[in-house]
Amino acid sequence: MHTPDFTEGKIIGPLLRFVFPIMFALFLQSLYGAVDLLIVGKYSDAANVSAVSTGSQLMQSVTIFFPIWRWAQQCCWAC
Repeated sequence: MHTPDFTEGKIIGPLLRFVFPIMFALFLQSLYGAVDLLIVGKYSDAANVSAVSTGSQLMQSVTIFFPIWRWAQQCCWAC
């Protein structure tokens, strides 16, 4: 298995291969949260909108954290 190396060679290619899936996942998560807020806001009250907003922020954090954690395990702590 090829291990990405950010210390040798050009940085742009490996960096884009690392960042693109994360950015795509963040975009989809943001879109889901926005649509969820629109639907809940139309059919429910302020307390439910607040709960959906808080849940969306939590899921956004999870979406950011776990792919980076997995990559760090594979790349940096493989020694």
